[in-house]
Amino acid sequence: MIWLAGKSIDDIIKVPLEIKGRLSVRANYNNEVYLFNNSLIHYQVIPSNPKLRIYGWDIAVNVGLFYEIEHSFFDCNKVLQELKFWQIDIWDKIPEEFRDVVFYHELMEHDYLKEELSVYEAHKKAFIKEQVYVSKFLGLEQLKIFQNVLKDLGIIRNYPLLNT
Repeated sequence: MIWLAGKSIDDIIKVPLEIKGRLSVRANYNNEVYLFNNSLIHYQVIPSNPKLRIYGWDIAVNVGLFYEIEHSFFDCNKVLQELKFWQIDIWDKIPEEFRDVVFYHELMEHDYLKEELSVYEAHKKAFIKEQVYVSKFLGLEQLKIFQNVLKDLGIIRNYPLLNT
């Protein structure tokens, strides 16, 4: 959670994030963000909220979500400040060993949207990158397990790698 009331933007802890191999990410602590391609990204693991399903925002429908947040707060000098950052939420039902795959997909989608692609196109391209990612870092057996985990949660993801 980002909560800077009575603090300063300088109190944000920025953790550099580079993709040099399989991602090793964990949910951020309070006032901590990843710094990726000049974007501040806060990551958290959340439970499903069926009340949000009617708006298309229930994490159980999407597995992972990202969206921009504008956090307004009064700093220690009682001056109104604003911090913009991206939030990545991953459903808590996704096993920890596979959360990097969902996180990677959301990062790629974020980057494509920065290129002003439509949400649909960004998602499509991010899924292509996700397929490359899983082919590099998950063995066939792990990929089958991940696909079955998703299937058990009602999420259909077809990885062509499994069709060969």
